[in-house]
Amino acid sequence: MSFIDEAVEKLKDIGWSEYESKTYSALVSLGRTTASQIAKVSQVPPNRVYQILDKLKEKNIVEDVQPTRGGPRIFKPQDPLKLFNDLKVEYNTKIEVAQNELEKLKERVDEKPSLSTFTIIGRKELNNYLLNLADSAQNKIMLAVDTLVELKYSNLINKIKEKHKVEGFELQLLTMPRGIDNIYEKEIIEELDPCDVNIAENPFGTILMVVDDETSLFINYGIHDDIKSQLKSDLTSDQLDKLYLEREKNYVGFYVHDKDIAIMYSKLFKLAWDESQPYADYIPNESTDD
Repeated sequence: MSFIDEAVEKLKDIGWSEYESKTYSALVSLGRTTASQIAKVSQVPPNRVYQILDKLKEKNIVEDVQPTRGGPRIFKPQDPLKLFNDLKVEYNTKIEVAQNELEKLKERVDEKPSLSTFTIIGRKELNNYLLNLADSAQNKIMLAVDTLVELKYSNLINKIKEKHKVEGFELQLLTMPRGIDNIYEKEIIEELDPCDVNIAENPFGTILMVVDDETSLFINYGIHDDIKSQLKSDLTSDQLDKLYLEREKNYVGFYVHDKDIAIMYSKLFKLAWDESQPYADYIPNESTDD
C-alpha cells in the first residue's frame, strides 16, 4: 500500500468519501497542480475531478489559484496541519453544543413520571416476563389465572411457593371453576398448599399479575371451543403439553410499570377476590357456564 493509499484510508475512517479522500491526498502529494494531474494520480474519473474539487473548495479544503492567462485552473491543498486543527476546533464545538442540547432534553424527560409500557407476544416470552416479575416482588403478588395449568407451563408454581415462604410476604392466587376441574389441576392445588387459592365464579380468559402495587402484566389469549372441551377431560401431562403449545401464538401480554395503573388492577383484583371463595370451602355451582 502506497503512502497515498494509506492517507486515503485514514480520511475515509473519519467520514470522508472515497473520491474526496483520493482527490485531497493526491493534491497534497503534488502541491499546486491541475485537475488532469490530480485525476491521473488519484485515479478519480476525470469527469468527476472538477466536481469533487469544487466541493472541497466550498469546505475550504482546497484553493482555486488564479491561473495564468489562458491556462488551466490550478488548485492547491489547504495545509494538512492547519486544516485538521481547524476541523478539530469545529468538531469539538459541535460536540459541545450537541451535548448541551441532549442534557437539556434528558432533564425534561427526567422530570416526567416514569412509564414503561409494551406489548409481548408469544407464550415463551410471556412466561419469562411472569417469572422475572414474580422474582422482583418484594412484598406482594396478586395473581389471577383462568386455569392452574398455566402455573405449571410457565414454571411459575415454584416461584410462588418460594415467595410464600418469605415472612410477611402477601400472596393471593385467584382462579375459576374451569381452573380446578380435572385431576391434573387438582394435583397442582395440592402442590400449592398452603398458599391461599380462591375460586371466582365469574369466568375470565386472562392472566393478571400485579406486583407490589407498582408493576402489572396482563395476558390475554384465545382458546378454541374444541380445546375448551378437551380441558374438561382428564388429560395426561404430555397431552396437556401438546395442547397448550398449539396455542403459543395466541398469547399476547401488556406489561406496565406504572403505579397508578397497577393500583387500578389491584382494586379490580380485590373486588374479584372479595366475591370469591377459598378453595377449601368452594362448592361448585352447577348452573355456572364454563
